[in-house]
Amino acid sequence: HDRRFAIARGDTKLDPAATRWLPKQWFIMLMRDTGLARLTCRIDVTAETIELHAPGTAPCVAAFGTVAGRAQIETYLNDCLGPRPEGRAYWVESGQVSFTDVPQNCLSLINLESVRALEARMDTPLDPLRFRANLYVDGVPAWAEFSWVGREIRVGEAALRIPARIPRCAATSVD
Repeated sequence: HDRRFAIARGDTKLDPAATRWLPKQWFIMLMRDTGLARLTCRIDVTAETIELHAPGTAPCVAAFGTVAGRAQIETYLNDCLGPRPEGRAYWVESGQVSFTDVPQNCLSLINLESVRALEARMDTPLDPLRFRANLYVDGVPAWAEFSWVGREIRVGEAALRIPARIPRCAATSVD
């Protein structure tokens, strides 16, 4: 469910019945909207609910598949984010696309041994979660993943083609 939902800026024109990929500038994002860093978000796919929580407030638990639930989510988000010059932000679901940095649906893969090597080089602990990967791998040498470009790897029963190295979002560099 990664990138299944997004918070659209008030001036974003997106038809919920026919979503399409748009650049991240049309959405609320940590790189520009630092108030997002205060929010935690959890999805319960079985119950079809989203739980949002900002410090000092009661959590918002709402059904993301209902009009009333989406209205509840939007009210909570706008209360947390405050007034916006482009208008009230609104909750959107991606449909057949993924709200990623590029139009192609992709996964990001992080090698935990590479994170450990980076920690050693920087002489500081790094939480691998900061890199916001879809898939974390362990048990392979540091930086081995760079040699996988153009190849296919197997993860359980799934075959994944590694077409390119991807740039990471600037949010991964925020402590």
